[in-house]
Amino acid sequence: MATTVLDSALFRDSFGTPRMREIFEERALVARYVEVEVALARRAVLERLTDPANYLGMAPQMVDRVVGGRK
Repeated sequence: MATTVLDSALFRDSFGTPRMREIFEERALVARYVEVEVALARRAVLERLTDPANYLGMAPQMVDRVVGGRK
């Protein structure tokens, strides 16, 4: 049973097209929400990895890793 005209089998084409319903259906909408959250999480990780402040005082360990790996 439809709760709105957009859900109605009789009236839904009066207020939208099949393509519009495809774009705005719940499954597609939630998928876009997830894509945005994943992109934001990736950006946060990238910002943390590229922030020089996160590496202050670590130069000696980094040099040891590089030089140690050349033996």
